Amino acid sequence: MTARSVCIGLLVVLGMSIGMTLTACGEDEPVQIGSLMEFTGELSEFGTLMDQGVMLAATHVNEAGGVLGGRQIEVVSEDAGTTDITAVDAARKLVDVDSVSAIVGPLRSSHTQAVARAVTIDGEVPLMSPSATSPTITVLDDNNFVFRTAPSDAFQGVVLAKLAYNDLGYRSAGALYINDAYGQGLADQFEASFTALGGQVVTVPHEAEQPSYASELAQATANDPDVLIAISFPVSAGVYIREAIESGAADTFLFVDGSKSNDLIDAVGAEHLEGMYGTAPEALENEDRAQFDGDYMAAYNNDLSLPFIRESYDAAVIFALAAEAAGSSDPTAIRDSIRAVSAPPGEEVGPGVEEIQRALELLRDGREINYQGASGPVDVDENGDVTGAMGIWKIVNGELVTERIVTE
Repeated sequence: MTARSVCIGLLVVLGMSIGMTLTACGEDEPVQIGSLMEFTGELSEFGTLMDQGVMLAATHVNEAGGVLGGRQIEVVSEDAGTTDITAVDAARKLVDVDSVSAIVGPLRSSHTQAVARAVTIDGEVPLMSPSATSPTITVLDDNNFVFRTAPSDAFQGVVLAKLAYNDLGYRSAGALYINDAYGQGLADQFEASFTALGGQVVTVPHEAEQPSYASELAQATANDPDVLIAISFPVSAGVYIREAIESGAADTFLFVDGSKSNDLIDAVGAEHLEGMYGTAPEALENEDRAQFDGDYMAAYNNDLSLPFIRESYDAAVIFALAAEAAGSSDPTAIRDSIRAVSAPPGEEVGPGVEEIQRALELLRDGREINYQGASGPVDVDENGDVTGAMGIWKIVNGELVTERIVTE
């Protein structure tokens, strides 16, 4: 039963006054935000932690007094599963049954585009992915309903190429990439950037979760490249990296955000991956990041070395602040206020209960704000994108360790 049907029932059965009905059915009801992550499949390692980021954002907003006169933020979490179809079905439930005002997610670029086209654009519900990085999302015909808090792979591909060619001295590369919008976009950008620097690369697509990748691996390593790049998700990458090591096809690897995984290290064996590098969106090291990290560890005490947890928190906070700025939980009103709270001009505010409370008070006083996220500045541009920063990380003693952060 939807909130609207509950309100109609109260009006008919109880005969309440119009004013009391509006209060009971609108002003006191929670503002519902969907969290559309992956709790099963290859990306479940990421999805669970990212959902915790959304939950922490709701907790902080609620401890700061809530929005729109004290309404609480309520998170409705759904599993996007492993296919576009399951993601679309989950999104339909969030929009049609739960009547959410906005959706954080999905996790994958392909899911994000499928959900946007099938559900949220026509349904006029803003969607903000914390992890969909395909460059194709920038040009999606979305009627201004699709946003993200992670930078596009148009940036990561350049950083990956510079890391490989300039820093590590690789002149040839083979790359296996997941055959979807994410993998294709990142592989294409890496190839363009790496070859522009003078390198040679062979890129080979693969499907998800195959029992063997011997054929694809043979194609990617036919010319005995200096490095094999895993532009894949953890389960698939774990299979073909083990095959590469066992067959002698490759023993030097380079990773990306989708393969930045503790599960992958466990599957392959830390001794085989010691000293290997990768790239992934990363938060700037500042007070805002430190505030979030302390709050997250206090609440969940989970691994913050995996990507997109901070970006998930930021997306939910932006939605809450946009609702306050709009004076409404209406999805379109929230959409129209996203840039007003996340980009200059305005007084800078950060993550955490105290800062969110200050942000809400400023908005109630008619002041402008510029939310500085746990993941870094989240200045949403005309395409719904943010710039962000990229981390260069390394596997050290079986741990994922950020070595440095680059912004260009």
